[in-house]
Amino acid sequence: MGVIPRFVAAWLRLALLLTLIPMAAAGAGQHWKDCHARFMKNDTTKRLYGFHGPVHSQSIAPGTPLLSVDGCKALCGKGSNYHDWQTSASTITTWVLPMVGLLLQAPFESNAKKRTFLAIIRWLGSPIASLSYILWNVRVTAKSSLIVDMCVPYHEFPDADSDFAEIRDSFGILSFMNQYSFDPTCDTGAGEKLIRVALFSNEMKMTDGGPSLAQRRRTLADSLRSARRKGVVPLYITLMWFVFALAISLADAFGPRNIGSNTLAHDLAMGLLMSWVPVIILSGIVDRNPSAVEDTRRRLNELLAVTRNALLDPYNTETIVVQGGGWREHYPWLDQIESDDRFDDFFHEFAGQGRVRMHYGIADPILSNIEFSYVGQHGRNWLEHDRDARWALVYGYVNPKGLFHFDLRQLWQILSSILIIDGIIAGAFVISFLTPTVGLGCRSGGYMIFQVFTGALLTTELMVWWATHRTSPIRAAFNWVLTVGELVSTSWLIYIIMAQIVGSYQSCACKGSTWAGKGGYIDLGTSEVYKSPEVKKYWGAGTALSVTIMGGAFAFIIAEWCEQSHLFTQKYSDAMSGLRRTRRWKRLTLPFRHIPDRVIELIKWTIRHHQRRSMIWTVHSRPQRQRLLRQPSRTSSRRPLETFDDGSSFVLSPVTSPDPSYESSRSLSLSRSSTLSPDDAYTHPSYPFPTPALATFR
Repeated sequence: MGVIPRFVAAWLRLALLLTLIPMAAAGAGQHWKDCHARFMKNDTTKRLYGFHGPVHSQSIAPGTPLLSVDGCKALCGKGSNYHDWQTSASTITTWVLPMVGLLLQAPFESNAKKRTFLAIIRWLGSPIASLSYILWNVRVTAKSSLIVDMCVPYHEFPDADSDFAEIRDSFGILSFMNQYSFDPTCDTGAGEKLIRVALFSNEMKMTDGGPSLAQRRRTLADSLRSARRKGVVPLYITLMWFVFALAISLADAFGPRNIGSNTLAHDLAMGLLMSWVPVIILSGIVDRNPSAVEDTRRRLNELLAVTRNALLDPYNTETIVVQGGGWREHYPWLDQIESDDRFDDFFHEFAGQGRVRMHYGIADPILSNIEFSYVGQHGRNWLEHDRDARWALVYGYVNPKGLFHFDLRQLWQILSSILIIDGIIAGAFVISFLTPTVGLGCRSGGYMIFQVFTGALLTTELMVWWATHRTSPIRAAFNWVLTVGELVSTSWLIYIIMAQIVGSYQSCACKGSTWAGKGGYIDLGTSEVYKSPEVKKYWGAGTALSVTIMGGAFAFIIAEWCEQSHLFTQKYSDAMSGLRRTRRWKRLTLPFRHIPDRVIELIKWTIRHHQRRSMIWTVHSRPQRQRLLRQPSRTSSRRPLETFDDGSSFVLSPVTSPDPSYESSRSLSLSRSSTLSPDDAYTHPSYPFPTPALATFR
C-alpha cells in the first residue's frame, strides 16, 4: 500500500507543473486594490476603460463603475494575481486534505502499481462509468442477500448446519465470483451450468476422495469472508471528517462577514465539485475487494475444477440426467465441459469496483434466471421444499445468451450514476456561474468541460460495448483510447483544483466570464456589492443541490451495507444478529418500500405485463402450491416411471414454472398417442422459455 502516496505525490507534481506553465507565461499581475484605485482616479479612465454594456446581475447596483476586460488588462496586467500562502493553505486544509484522505481509503490492490494507477485515473477521470459498475455489483449483492433472507420464514434463524447456512455460503461465493472477469471464449451456457452445479448441487460424488461439495463450499466461504477487506470503521471516520469540514465551510461561507466573498464562493464550489469522490469510495464498502486477489481467484477456480472433474464421472453424469429429466443428448453442456480444459481456469483478473471496462459479471444472469423461474414465484420460505428448490437452482432456466445476457433493468444504475455525479457537479456549476461576474468563465467552464469528458467517456464505452464482440480487436483498441481519455480527464480535474488553490483564475480574462458572450465586466470593489439576497439565493440553491444528492447517495449506500452485511459476516452468530436487525429495519420501512413496488405494478398493469420478475421482500410466507410431480430419490439410479393401461411408460421429472397453468396444461396433454423423441423441443406457448420435458416416453 505504500505505493499509493507515491502515486498521489506524482499527480500533485504534475498538477503543479500544469499550473506553473501559464504562470510562467503570463508573469505577475497587479493587486486588484491598486488597479481599482487607478481606475477610479478620474472620469477619463472610467470612460476609456469602463464597461458600458448590459449587466446580467441584480447584485450590481445601477451606476456602479465597472471595468471592461480589455481595460482590466491595460490597467492591471494580463497575468494572474495569485493567492498568498494563507489563502492557499486554508483551501488545502479545508478541502484538499480531507479529499486526499478519502482517496487513500479507496479499495486499492496490494503490490499492483500499474493496476493501482489505472484504477485511480478510472475513478477520477470517468466517475459516471465507474459508479455504474459499482452500483451493478451492489445490486447483485443486494439481490443475493435478499434471496438468502427470503429462503426461510421471517421469525426463523436456522443454525450453522442447516440448509439455510448452505444457501448463504453458496450466494456469498457467487458474489465473490461476480468480481472476477472470465474467459470470453468459453461457452458461457456450459459455464453457467458448471457454476450452478458447483454452488447449489448436493448430489455430486467427489472423485478425489475428499470432502463433499457442500463441505468444500463451506470451507471456501469461510476463507473468503475472512480474507475480505474490513476497514469500514476507519473509512467512516475519514468520511465523517470530510462531512465535518464541509459543514464548517458552509457555516463560514454563509456567515454575515463572508457572504458574497468571491474567493470563498469559488472555494465552496470547488469543494462541492469533488463531493462525488466520497460517494465512490463509500460504495466500495459494499463492493469490497478481497485482501488477496490472486489467492481468491485460485480458490474459486479450484472449486470449478473439482466440480468439473466430478462431472466427468459416469455416476455423476447419470445423476444429472436422472434429476434433470430427458436423455443424455439433452445435455450437450456436459460434453462441452468435458472437452474444454479452460473451465479449470475460468476466472481471470479481478474486476471489482469498476476497474475493468465492460465487465458485467456472472452473478446477475444467474440470479435473474433463478429469481424468475423459481425463487421470485415462491417468495418468503422458498426453501421449504428443499429438493424442488435445489432442482430449480441447479437445472432451472438458462438464458440462451448465457452469462453475457444483459438485464435492461441495470439501466437504472447508469441513470442513478448520471444523476449523482452530474447533479453534484451541477451544484458547483451554479455557484460559480451565478457569482458575479455572472456568466460562463474559467471556473464554471472548467466544471462543464469535466462533465463533457465524463459523459463522452461513458457514452463511448457503452457504444463500443454494444457494437463490438467481446473478442474483437476493435474493442481492445478502444480500451487504450478510453484509458488515454481517462488520463486526460483526470489531469484536467487536478488542474482546475490546483488552479483554484494557487489563484491562477485570478486574472482579467477569468474574472470577466466571457466564454458564452455574457459577462465582460469586472467589479474591483469589495465584496459588499455582492451581499444581496440574490447571491445568497444562488449559493443556497447550488449548495442544496449538491449536498442533497450527496446525502441521499450516502444514505442509500450505508443502508445497503447494513442490509447485506449478514451475507459476508464471518462469525455465524453475528451474521444472524445482523439478519435479525435487517429484518426489523425492513419491516419498519415496509410502507415506504411499497411505494416503488406499487408504481412498478401499475406500469406492468398498464402495459398488460402482469408477471413481476423481481423478488419483493415480505414478512409473511406465500401458500405453497401442491406439487404435481414427485421428486426422484437422492439415491435412485433410475428415473421413476408411470405406466399407461397398454404398458407404455413415461418418466416423471420435476419442473418448476412461473406460470401456474403450465404444469396442468402439460400434464393434461399426455396421452397414448403422444410421441416424444430425444430430438423434441419441449416448450409451451404460455411458457416464456424452453424447459426440460415434463414427460419422457420410452
